[in-house]
Amino acid sequence: MKKLSILTALCVASLFLPLEISIGPAVARPFDFLLILSLSMYIFSFSKKGQLVIGTKKELLKEPIFPLLCLYFFYLSLSAFLFTGVSVWVKESIQYSEMIVLFLLCVHVFKSKQDSEVFVKVFTFSLFLITFYAVTWHIMHGHLVYYKNLNEPKLAFGVLSFVAVCYFLSQKKKKSFIYSVLMFGSVVLMLMSGEKKGWVAFFLSISIIYILNTYRPQIRNLAKIKKPKPKNVIFHGVAGVAVFLLLFIGWQVPKLQKQFNSLTTAFSAVLSQNVDNYMKIEDASTRNRLYLLSISLQSFKENPFLGLGTEQFKGISEKMAEGKSGIAGNGAHSIYQQVLVDNGLLGLGLLLALFITMARRAIWLSRNVEFARSVPVTFAIGMVFYGIFVNAFLGGGVLNFFFYIVPAGAIVGLLQSESYAKSKKQYFKQHRYPVKAPTLRAIQMTPGC
Repeated sequence: MKKLSILTALCVASLFLPLEISIGPAVARPFDFLLILSLSMYIFSFSKKGQLVIGTKKELLKEPIFPLLCLYFFYLSLSAFLFTGVSVWVKESIQYSEMIVLFLLCVHVFKSKQDSEVFVKVFTFSLFLITFYAVTWHIMHGHLVYYKNLNEPKLAFGVLSFVAVCYFLSQKKKKSFIYSVLMFGSVVLMLMSGEKKGWVAFFLSISIIYILNTYRPQIRNLAKIKKPKPKNVIFHGVAGVAVFLLLFIGWQVPKLQKQFNSLTTAFSAVLSQNVDNYMKIEDASTRNRLYLLSISLQSFKENPFLGLGTEQFKGISEKMAEGKSGIAGNGAHSIYQQVLVDNGLLGLGLLLALFITMARRAIWLSRNVEFARSVPVTFAIGMVFYGIFVNAFLGGGVLNFFFYIVPAGAIVGLLQSESYAKSKKQYFKQHRYPVKAPTLRAIQMTPGC
């Protein structure tokens, strides 16, 4: 279903567009229309063949990711109904239903190797167009660096850089010069954008991907680690120098230097645990984040287990920020922070259980190196960790869903794919591991152990 893969990729990429239409109390985005079109195409195509199943019930329930996702959304919806109000409950329930549909479409796309490759290519090209538009718009308005005046597109820089590195790492033999140039250019644009959460999520997730792709087979058997080849040492040395030069050049640009300084100032303010120090921070975004963090801790104590109700934190932050100059009570700047206040420890526990399960399944996928080095698999594994990190600095927006719905659907789809089943058999055959390895307790109970 090449057409469905293309449409799903466009649907996902549209989340980074700064476009929305107000329809009464609701807000419609290009994503909503493209999602309806994608679902309609799927229903129309498969109804002809007498098949209308994205994944069988047994297949979906076999992986714990889908039940956890449904349970998490159900609890958030119930919290909105009980504590917030009917109007918010209706709005949130519609949004959660859309995300379930997006998840199922991603499962279907990533079950096929060809469809998943088409999805990643179209998604990457769409992000390139969005970032090109954002850079052009800022340059035309006199901003040569610091591309943050458009809200959603600023997050596309980090994701585009991440996908470019995925393509680079997926080259099995000779690293392509074109991919090297594209990767280097996208990373430069990401640094020039000044988007700090993109920086943090990019470098942390790429570090994990690089370790899984490069050193995981060696970590399994430390006795067989080979000496690095000279060309690999040269490559890593050049890459390290390039990163240092990028950071050094960025430090010379006043606006980017301000962004670097705000990171260190934020850490020192948190360590001091003094709210008055937050007000002294020059960067408005960092100042807001830290002040809202202190507000969230106060609000959390009111109902720590169940929370105050879905979408309540924004109203609370607006009230508590009134009369304070330099502070904007515009809601949480972290999904963990928002869920903790709105849905309590129970909601945060469900979210963390979902993320931990996704991370474990992603690491499981990386066990077969040859399978994991294909672009769709590298993209899916990396986006799991990228989403976990970036969601720590992003809260209350539709892009929060992208950073865990798409990788969750991709992981489940890949685990159900025929190519993964074949690679798993080949992997266990080569390493002589049983399909279900015995637990430590079973080994200890074995006579003679």
